Amino acid sequence: MVAAEWLLLLLPAVLFVRAGGFDATPTFQLRTPSARALWAGALLAGGAMPVAWMIGWAQGFVLPVPPGMEEALRELVTARTPGRLAWLLLAVALTPALCEEAVFRGVLLSGTRQLPAWRAVLLNGVVFGAFHL
Repeated sequence: MVAAEWLLLLLPAVLFVRAGGFDATPTFQLRTPSARALWAGALLAGGAMPVAWMIGWAQGFVLPVPPGMEEALRELVTARTPGRLAWLLLAVALTPALCEEAVFRGVLLSGTRQLPAWRAVLLNGVVFGAFHL
Protein backbone atom coordinates (compact mmCIF):
# COMPACT_ATOMS: atom_id res chain seq x y z
CA MET A 1 0.00 0.00 0.00
CA VAL A 2 2.78 2.43 0.89
CA ALA A 3 4.67 1.78 -2.35
CA ALA A 4 1.48 2.07 -4.40
CA GLU A 5 0.57 5.43 -2.85
CA TRP A 6 4.05 6.91 -3.30
CA LEU A 7 4.72 5.46 -6.75
CA LEU A 8 1.24 5.58 -8.31
CA LEU A 9 -0.13 8.77 -6.75
CA LEU A 10 2.52 11.14 -5.45
CA LEU A 11 5.25 10.53 -8.04
CA PRO A 12 2.95 10.99 -11.08
CA ALA A 13 1.45 14.13 -9.52
CA VAL A 14 4.89 15.66 -8.94
CA LEU A 15 6.07 14.64 -12.42
CA PHE A 16 2.91 16.11 -13.96
CA VAL A 17 3.48 19.45 -12.24
CA ARG A 18 7.15 19.54 -13.22
CA ALA A 19 6.62 18.39 -16.82
CA GLY A 20 3.71 20.79 -17.27
CA GLY A 21 5.77 23.73 -16.05
CA PHE A 22 3.31 24.49 -13.24
CA ASP A 23 4.38 26.28 -10.09
CA ALA A 24 4.37 23.66 -7.32
CA THR A 25 3.60 26.10 -4.50
CA PRO A 26 0.12 27.17 -5.66
CA THR A 27 -0.63 23.84 -7.33
CA PHE A 28 -0.04 21.83 -4.17
CA GLN A 29 -1.17 24.76 -1.98
CA LEU A 30 2.11 24.70 -0.06
CA ARG A 31 1.97 27.30 2.66
CA THR A 32 2.50 27.40 6.40
CA PRO A 33 -0.81 27.09 8.22
CA SER A 34 -1.76 29.80 10.68
CA ALA A 35 -2.11 29.06 14.38
CA ARG A 36 -5.86 29.54 13.99
CA ALA A 37 -5.98 26.95 11.19
CA LEU A 38 -4.00 24.45 13.30
CA TRP A 39 -6.38 24.91 16.24
CA ALA A 40 -9.39 24.59 13.94
CA GLY A 41 -7.98 21.37 12.47
CA ALA A 42 -7.35 19.91 15.92
CA LEU A 43 -10.85 20.82 17.10
CA LEU A 44 -12.40 19.44 13.93
CA ALA A 45 -10.49 16.17 14.20
CA GLY A 46 -11.35 15.83 17.88
CA GLY A 47 -15.03 16.48 17.24
CA ALA A 48 -15.24 14.34 14.12
CA MET A 49 -13.66 11.25 15.64
CA PRO A 50 -16.61 10.29 17.87
CA VAL A 51 -18.99 10.92 14.97
CA ALA A 52 -16.92 8.69 12.68
CA TRP A 53 -16.87 5.96 15.32
CA MET A 54 -20.65 6.18 15.67
CA ILE A 55 -21.14 5.98 11.91
CA GLY A 56 -18.83 2.96 11.74
CA TRP A 57 -20.76 1.29 14.57
CA ALA A 58 -24.12 1.99 12.89
CA GLN A 59 -22.81 0.81 9.52
CA GLY A 60 -22.10 -2.57 11.11
CA PHE A 61 -25.85 -3.15 11.41
CA VAL A 62 -26.39 -2.59 7.68
CA LEU A 63 -23.15 -3.96 6.23
CA PRO A 64 -21.58 -6.20 8.87
CA VAL A 65 -17.89 -6.91 8.58
CA PRO A 66 -17.20 -10.66 8.40
CA PRO A 67 -15.62 -11.87 11.68
CA GLY A 68 -12.47 -13.15 9.96
CA MET A 69 -11.89 -9.82 8.25
CA GLU A 70 -12.50 -7.89 11.45
CA GLU A 71 -9.93 -10.03 13.25
CA ALA A 72 -7.40 -9.61 10.42
CA LEU A 73 -7.87 -5.82 10.41
CA ARG A 74 -7.50 -5.65 14.18
CA GLU A 75 -4.24 -7.61 13.96
CA LEU A 76 -3.03 -5.44 11.08
CA VAL A 77 -3.43 -2.16 12.96
CA THR A 78 -2.22 -3.33 16.38
CA ALA A 79 1.08 -1.77 17.42
CA ARG A 80 2.93 -3.89 19.96
CA THR A 81 6.24 -2.07 19.62
CA PRO A 82 7.27 1.56 19.04
CA GLY A 83 8.72 0.58 15.66
CA ARG A 84 5.42 -0.98 14.62
CA LEU A 85 3.58 2.15 15.77
CA ALA A 86 5.90 4.33 13.69
CA TRP A 87 5.37 2.09 10.66
CA LEU A 88 1.58 2.15 11.10
CA LEU A 89 1.57 5.94 11.41
CA LEU A 90 3.60 6.18 8.21
CA ALA A 91 1.53 3.60 6.33
CA VAL A 92 -1.99 4.41 7.53
CA ALA A 93 -1.87 8.11 8.40
CA LEU A 94 0.98 10.02 6.79
CA THR A 95 1.28 8.29 3.41
CA PRO A 96 -2.41 8.53 2.39
CA ALA A 97 -2.60 12.08 3.68
CA LEU A 98 0.36 13.31 1.65
CA CYS A 99 -0.14 11.28 -1.50
CA GLU A 100 -3.91 11.62 -1.85
CA GLU A 101 -3.89 15.32 -0.98
CA ALA A 102 -1.22 15.94 -3.64
CA VAL A 103 -3.44 14.36 -6.27
CA PHE A 104 -6.94 15.39 -5.24
CA ARG A 105 -6.51 18.68 -3.37
CA GLY A 106 -3.42 19.62 -5.35
CA VAL A 107 -3.45 18.72 -9.03
CA LEU A 108 -7.17 17.99 -9.49
CA LEU A 109 -8.47 20.93 -7.45
CA SER A 110 -5.97 23.34 -9.01
CA GLY A 111 -6.95 22.10 -12.45
CA THR A 112 -10.65 22.71 -11.83
CA ARG A 113 -10.46 26.23 -10.40
CA GLN A 114 -11.68 27.76 -13.63
CA LEU A 115 -14.96 25.82 -13.31
CA PRO A 116 -17.93 27.22 -11.42
CA ALA A 117 -17.50 26.37 -7.73
CA TRP A 118 -20.37 23.86 -7.60
CA ARG A 119 -18.97 21.94 -10.58
CA ALA A 120 -15.45 21.85 -9.15
CA VAL A 121 -16.75 20.62 -5.78
CA LEU A 122 -18.96 17.99 -7.42
CA LEU A 123 -16.23 16.75 -9.77
CA ASN A 124 -13.60 16.59 -7.04
CA GLY A 125 -16.00 14.83 -4.68
CA VAL A 126 -17.02 12.24 -7.26
CA VAL A 127 -13.43 11.48 -8.30
CA PHE A 128 -12.25 11.29 -4.67
CA GLY A 129 -15.17 9.04 -3.74
CA ALA A 130 -14.67 6.78 -6.76
CA PHE A 131 -11.01 6.41 -5.84
CA HIS A 132 -11.99 5.15 -2.40
CA LEU A 133 -14.48 2.57 -3.66
